[in-house]
Amino acid sequence: MDRHLFKNIRELNGLSQYEMAAKIEVSRSLVAKVETGDRGLTLDIVKKVKQEFGVKHIEQVRDVMGH
Repeated sequence: MDRHLFKNIRELNGLSQYEMAAKIEVSRSLVAKVETGDRGLTLDIVKKVKQEFGVKHIEQVRDVMGH
């Protein structure tokens, strides 16, 4: 998962950065930093995103993005 996929998952689910942060139990500033590339995605964050949104949904978002 890269930062673009991370951001697209949030946006396609209609979530603000605050809402995304709450869902994956991190700070809003961390979400913003990941999206801008100032911070990388850790395995813990990827795991939380997969648990929250499901692998199938993430694959669908990836398909929409054309990756």
